[in-house]
Amino acid sequence: MSVFRPGSTSPSAILFDAWESFNNRSPKADENIRSIKLDLAAAVDEVIDAAGQEWEPTWQRKLLSVRVSCQAFLSLIWQLRIP
Repeated sequence: MSVFRPGSTSPSAILFDAWESFNNRSPKADENIRSIKLDLAAAVDEVIDAAGQEWEPTWQRKLLSVRVSCQAFLSLIWQLRIP
């Protein structure tokens, strides 16, 4: 699971970091989302896969919260076709 691999720069790890930054009200969240903009949908899929492989309910909820948080953002991107 590249989401939790230390030092990972995979889109899913960056997405999880962005979600944590957003919850902490850090502007780093915006930077992270912009850095994976083209891979955002794949990152969400990886996070969902990671949640399915995780045994700890607390981490499952966190991972699924990432997906829920990104759902509206992805819908907006697809509607506006932001390059």
